[in-house]
Amino acid sequence: MNKLSELKMIIDSENIDIACITETHFHEEILDAEINLPGFTVFRGDRNFKLDRTKKKGNETSEGGGSVIYVKNHIATVEKSHHSSHDSTSVTIQTEIGKILIGCFYRSSSLNEDQNSEFLDKFLQIA
Repeated sequence: MNKLSELKMIIDSENIDIACITETHFHEEILDAEINLPGFTVFRGDRNFKLDRTKKKGNETSEGGGSVIYVKNHIATVEKSHHSSHDSTSVTIQTEIGKILIGCFYRSSSLNEDQNSEFLDKFLQIA
């Protein structure tokens, strides 16, 4: 059984409406259709930057990281939030009591100082 099938089995058996997953290892070449779960809308936060392990600047994308939020289709999603950043994503949902921001955050321990500051700034905007 592949990991996506296993995830679907867990979501179904536990009756989960919203699932936040980190360390997805998704990247721009993976289509939404490849990671879609029937009955859910997917919101992605793929890694689109290079971890600066050598303190050298580079434009290549590092493998790993990433996050995804699966929201059951019966839940009204308002928007993918502007609070999303590298490896993280968030979405606003509409409920009977108002809007709720759902965030899925992944912070690599290998972030350089600038990347770490950007991550913390985005996180604090939400808090």
